[in-house]
Amino acid sequence: MVPPSPKALSWFCCQPESSRVYPLIFISKNMDNPTCKSLYVNGSRGVFGIGAAVSFVNSSPRNKSLIKRYISTDSTNIVAYGFMDVNLDNDSISMNHEDGCFSFFIPQIELDEMESVSILTMTLAWDNFSLSNFGKALHLLEVSLNQHGAADPSYAMVGLGP
Repeated sequence: MVPPSPKALSWFCCQPESSRVYPLIFISKNMDNPTCKSLYVNGSRGVFGIGAAVSFVNSSPRNKSLIKRYISTDSTNIVAYGFMDVNLDNDSISMNHEDGCFSFFIPQIELDEMESVSILTMTLAWDNFSLSNFGKALHLLEVSLNQHGAADPSYAMVGLGP
């Protein structure tokens, strides 16, 4: 845990335009029609996420079993972010409305700012039955960490910085 401040928004804004890591998200906890300027000036609280430890796209029996495996009532600290009824095309970077489609992911690195505390979480997910084995999952987390450190060295994580 780190002291609260607008770190999540600052971290999001300092990411390179040509990010090697997908997705990058910032979700504001300000509810009163925030603008980019008001988020920065008012010290926005929010959630910043980088990378996808696990992603779920569209409804298939395999994805439904993955969702049950990674997100359960026992995993209270794991949050998935995404879209319902939206078909994401990562190749052309487009979003189209399509009933029944969905796209969710669990960030590899997440900074969640609350009123009195900020929580930094890293999620490493793998299994021996899919394409993401332990070595690949660890490599992808390292790529996200390296982008984080290169984007703004002043935000180096304790014990994990470059």
